[in-house]
Amino acid sequence: MNRRCVIFAGLPVAPELCEDIGPQDIIITADAGWKTARALGFFPALALGDFDTAPAPEGPDVLRLPAEKDDTDTFFAARRALETGCSEVLILGGIGGRLDHTLANICTLLFLEQHGVCAWLRSETAAVRVLLPGQYGFPAQKDVYVSLFPMNGDVHGLCLRGFRYPLEHAVLRAASTLGTSNEFAAQEGYVSFTSGSLIYLQCRKDR
Repeated sequence: MNRRCVIFAGLPVAPELCEDIGPQDIIITADAGWKTARALGFFPALALGDFDTAPAPEGPDVLRLPAEKDDTDTFFAARRALETGCSEVLILGGIGGRLDHTLANICTLLFLEQHGVCAWLRSETAAVRVLLPGQYGFPAQKDVYVSLFPMNGDVHGLCLRGFRYPLEHAVLRAASTLGTSNEFAAQEGYVSFTSGSLIYLQCRKDR
């Protein structure tokens, strides 16, 4: 059975992002994320962090981490998510605020994908996933731009179908903005490539 872990990071989370969270989901919070989860009516299976942005909650399901460590609190939560045997991870409250933390959360997506987990980072205005070589289908969304960026070097064999600007067996260079601001042109957009890793970003258009 597929299991999903929802990680609440430290930033605010809009209630509409939580509408599909149910009792079958495992909830882990990172640092101040426990306050956000509780405010939205969710009780985490584990609250972890160094709690430098909010005091630790009361209760037995709390893991205090040292302030000086190699991993961010959210990355540590991702490691714990893997231990649950989940096949999906959704990170909320991880876009915005400090830019270094947002970039660290995108690196966390790559870590999860490399371990066979489908992982998304979502906010009110954006949804991010890191893709490894293969073929992927994404249902069309209204009023969004789709942008693609190489994660760690050039991406080869890139094909885009069902988008306004298609590509066939292209090379997406790291020192390029070619993949910026595409749009869906069909009910589903398809992305495939043969080598590299790719940041897939859906960004809501300004209204």
